[in-house]
Amino acid sequence: GFYPLAMLMAVKFTVTCDTCEEPTANPQYWRTVGKTIYDNGYDPITDTYSRNQWCPAPGCEQYGIESGIVDDPGYWSTGNTPYTYDYLVTNPEITSEQHTYTITWIMPASGYLSTALYTNSVFISNSVTMDSAFNLDLEGYAQSYTFTMTEYSIPNSVKQGANAPNDFSSKLTEVPNFPLRPGPDNDVYDLAASITEGITSDYEKAVAIRDYLRNNYYYNINGTLTPDGDDYIDYFLFGNPEQDGKCTNFASAFTILSRLNNIPTRYVTGNGIGDVVTPEEWENTGYGESTGYSIEEDTRVVTMLHGHAYAEVLLDGLGWLTFEPTSSNQCPTCDGNSATNTGEDNTVDGEGTQPGTEHEINDSDGDGLSDEYENGIGTNPFDMDTDGDGL
Repeated sequence: GFYPLAMLMAVKFTVTCDTCEEPTANPQYWRTVGKTIYDNGYDPITDTYSRNQWCPAPGCEQYGIESGIVDDPGYWSTGNTPYTYDYLVTNPEITSEQHTYTITWIMPASGYLSTALYTNSVFISNSVTMDSAFNLDLEGYAQSYTFTMTEYSIPNSVKQGANAPNDFSSKLTEVPNFPLRPGPDNDVYDLAASITEGITSDYEKAVAIRDYLRNNYYYNINGTLTPDGDDYIDYFLFGNPEQDGKCTNFASAFTILSRLNNIPTRYVTGNGIGDVVTPEEWENTGYGESTGYSIEEDTRVVTMLHGHAYAEVLLDGLGWLTFEPTSSNQCPTCDGNSATNTGEDNTVDGEGTQPGTEHEINDSDGDGLSDEYENGIGTNPFDMDTDGDGL
């Protein structure tokens, strides 16, 4: 969708690091929600797809869709001792350190909190519970909260031969029905096998899938709407003549292609890490006037432009690794884009935000309402209007 500049520049929250010498030692993303279920609403009678949405476990009941999945009982709450991930991250060559951050929202936050992967504790007056996807659900509203997270450093040599654990939830490799077509690499099933042919480790398969998407599709901040009746992922991979998409397209495709290789993967939404601004820059950019707040020290600012989608892959002994599949190659023929390459970030697993792609607002259905807003009010961010209410 297209948005007024004032909306894109609207400040969502600010971040300070209570354990850093300067506000630059941050996680790769401010993680909001990991989503396990992809429901495309396939109808075998009409051979059409009607929903095209990612939902957190236990499922998509918020859209009136029965998933049949038992409720997630939750793993942790603010009343418990700090949560540890030692059962996941077991490789002795992995080192770790902890950081503490304070996030202050311009408007009171509700629902899923923006924190970081491997959050250990949340210091807040409200009740917060963590589910099996490490999503932190806030009861009520909060303006500010502090959290502690563990940041793991994994040597590349440890990653190279890593595979999925033997035991994980089958939901992490579950895929719905997708179109079948004759010929090589003409559907998601053949493509998933072709990309990883001859590759032995799951980590290297995930890297190959990431690189395939980055190298064969263009990034377009405005995205391309999926035609009625088509599947969101299938159209991006095979039907869109421009071969372009937003971060939601790339992250969705990566998750499904990885799952078809039996790699436990989940789709994640959140925000890029934002930009560090000085008190003077805060006032000069109009942040002070628009928010009614002032800052007294260098502060990391996250705006609507920083909304992002990416993926996480579970590997044995390594835990969850962040993967950034979004291309930095700009679509040369799409409106509003130039044919320049902004430079691909090939750091660890793409474990860093792609240049030029972190600054976008997620609006998967192009209705002018951000995915984050639609999730908050209970409407489907992948469908322009599922229930005829105009949202």
